[in-house]
Amino acid sequence: RCSRRSELVWDPWIIKGKNDYYLFYLAGTNRSLRRAWWKMESKICLAVSDDLRTWKSQGVILQPSSSDIWASGRLFAGSTYEVDGTYYLFY
Repeated sequence: RCSRRSELVWDPWIIKGKNDYYLFYLAGTNRSLRRAWWKMESKICLAVSDDLRTWKSQGVILQPSSSDIWASGRLFAGSTYEVDGTYYLFY
């Protein structure tokens, strides 16, 4: 649940770490609703929990640059993998 009405959140994915759970999700503003879903401006955010009930927001972890034509402000649901203690984020 998002505490600000001006922000939308969608497409969550969770990975279990050694001691915590990591919840990644896309976030954007309500003004994004006026655009087609594939043109919605978005960013990837993170929250962490040790019990899957109480989450602590870590804020934005990836926001595309408007100067990068490849990203152009749009991110889609990703996936995260851990290998030998290193986490890899694909989006």
